[in-house]
Amino acid sequence: MSAAQDTGKRRAPRCPACLRGEPCPLPEACPPGRGGPWEWSRARGPQGALGAAAEPAQPAGPPEPAAPDNDVQPARLVVQTARIGYAGADGFNVTRDSGDADGVLFAPSWSILRPALAARMRAISCGRDYAHDAQVILDAAWAAYVPAYLAEMRASYRTHRAVWDRVLARPRVVLVCYCVEAERCHRTVLAGILGKLGADVRGETW
Repeated sequence: MSAAQDTGKRRAPRCPACLRGEPCPLPEACPPGRGGPWEWSRARGPQGALGAAAEPAQPAGPPEPAAPDNDVQPARLVVQTARIGYAGADGFNVTRDSGDADGVLFAPSWSILRPALAARMRAISCGRDYAHDAQVILDAAWAAYVPAYLAEMRASYRTHRAVWDRVLARPRVVLVCYCVEAERCHRTVLAGILGKLGADVRGETW
């Protein structure tokens, strides 16, 4: 096969305009529809099929503001309990007898407090010789007292939610009452309630 015949069967070489990514002046010899460089560059954008220089990069704009950290949690209320003699500024008197307008909302009502006090007096009157009987009296009184107090606090939470929220918003509070034994005092029960509402309960202090 001659060179002329071979050239006639081959596709004509692409023109310099096509190689530069410009419109082809000889579409019969190098038509864009055959996938020449010009057609590809139109599909590929300003870079071009043959690696022509890209448009200059634009200067970077101001940095995007950092997204808020949703994992950051607000500070938790720290709750402790103490007897009425506690002198710290974070003391919160929650007794029926001497609490302030907010404190009495966390105190047991007289309807459940009087029977508990009466049971305590009966237990004391039993004396050492009847310590078992005294303990039975105290256990029965406490078993009745706790659910009654919890019911009152549920009602208080519904009725006086703003006061509860104020207490929960404090950094620290010490619940104080007259009872000698914290384990059998409503201040400990109340601390447990606040713990279920998100507070950090740390026990009795002095």
